Amino acid sequence: MTDQFVLAASLDSMLASPEGTALHGVGDKLLTYMQARGKAKNGRVSLPMFSEEEEAAALVTEQIVLLKAGMLDRIFAYAETIEQLRKLLMYCSVTLQVAAFDFGMSDEPAKKAERLREVVFEYLIGDDE
Repeated sequence: MTDQFVLAASLDSMLASPEGTALHGVGDKLLTYMQARGKAKNGRVSLPMFSEEEEAAALVTEQIVLLKAGMLDRIFAYAETIEQLRKLLMYCSVTLQVAAFDFGMSDEPAKKAERLREVVFEYLIGDDE
C-alpha cells in the first residue's frame, strides 16, 4: 500500500470555484503558469508559492493498493467464504484496455471511426467466430 498525492479537482473546477477561495487561487496560479510557460524566453517561469491553505485545498492523499500479478487467478485459494471473497475484491478493480491496433495514415475520419468501433466491439463482446 502506498500513498499518492492527487489534485482534489480539475483545473476547470478550480477556476469555476468562487473567487477568493483557496481552490480558485490554486487554479489561477496553475493557469498563470501554463500561460507564462509558452512566453518564457529562457525556459523558466517564476510564480508565487502556494499558501498552506491552497495546498490543503488542492492536494488529496489517496492510498493505492498494488496487487501481485495473477491475484485474480489465486483469489479463490485465499478466500474460504463469500464474505472473505467480497473483502478481497474491495481492493480489486478490473480494467479493460484496448491496445495493439493500427490505423492507416490515409484512412478517412469515418473509416478510422468504423475501425475503432469494430475493435472496441470485438474487445467487449468477443469474436463471433
